[in-house]
Amino acid sequence: MSSGRRLSWALVGLAMVVAQPAAAYVLERTDSGVVITWPQTCVEWWMQLDGSSDVGAAASAAALQASFDRWDYLDDHFVDFWRRGATCTDSIGFPGDGGQQNVVMWRDDLWPYAERVVGLTSLSFEPDTGYLADADVELNGADYQFAVDGSPSDYDLQHALTHEIGHV
Repeated sequence: MSSGRRLSWALVGLAMVVAQPAAAYVLERTDSGVVITWPQTCVEWWMQLDGSSDVGAAASAAALQASFDRWDYLDDHFVDFWRRGATCTDSIGFPGDGGQQNVVMWRDDLWPYAERVVGLTSLSFEPDTGYLADADVELNGADYQFAVDGSPSDYDLQHALTHEIGHV
C-alpha cells in the first residue's frame, strides 16, 4: 500500500474517531434564548383548498399527509399532527381573533419573497415563553414546478413539504 493511500485511510479513521454526531435538526429560539415549542402535543393543520396547481388538490393532500406522517413517525418528536381539512384562507400569521389555523398553502401566482426561496415557514410565538401560537407553510409555485411522479426537472412536492414541516 502506498504511503499516500495509508495517509488517506489514517485521515478517514481519525475523522471517524473525533467526529461529533450530527444533529437531525436545530431548535429555534427566541431573541432571549428560550426554545420555541408548541405548548400542547396535538397540533391541527389545514391545507389550502386547491393545493398545488402543478399536481392538483388530491395529490397535494396525499403528499402533505405523507410529510406530516413522516414527522409523526419519529420517536423523539413530541407533537402529533392532526389534519383538519381544507381551508379557503390564504393569509399567514396569528390573527388574534380566535380564527387561528396552521395552514399549508401554495403561492402559484405571486411569490412575495426572494425568488430563490422554494418554501417558507412562518412561526408566530410568544417571545417570553417561546410558545407557538401559529405556523404557516408557503410553497413557491410561482417560480418552481412541483411534481409527485419523480420528474427530474421538477421539485419533489413531498420532499419540499417534509422539509418545511420540520420547521413547524
